[in-house]
Amino acid sequence: MSFIYGRNRNGFIITLDILIASTLVLLILFVAFNYLSLSKISKLPEISSLRLANDIVAVLDYENVLDSFDKDYIESKVNSLLPVNLKMSMKINRYNQDSKLIDQIQINEDIKEDFLEGKWAFVTFQSSDAVFNLAQYKIGFK
Repeated sequence: MSFIYGRNRNGFIITLDILIASTLVLLILFVAFNYLSLSKISKLPEISSLRLANDIVAVLDYENVLDSFDKDYIESKVNSLLPVNLKMSMKINRYNQDSKLIDQIQINEDIKEDFLEGKWAFVTFQSSDAVFNLAQYKIGFK
């Protein structure tokens, strides 16, 4: 007992301080690494998949595939351009010149979770009337 309460009491206090400080440091490091592992550090795959979806819709528009407004034809073209590890759905709305909804089609099954979305506006002509179209697409990993 004289060892703890005697002349080496300062050493015991310093040892306790070191133990408490190292425990706090380890706890802070554990929480920080756990937080970083849960958060998404790199958004690069998501950005590239969204750019890919935008490029696919641009190709469909350039090749006048979207002008056909044929669900099966558009769906087959989308699936032929899409990589195997991604899934993509698209809803195309047609509006008249008064901005009233004329028609709507759904390409592929709608993606409900873990997706990125974008929009593509384009104009088609039926006889001499302009028809305004809005393609809203979603892309995600399978």
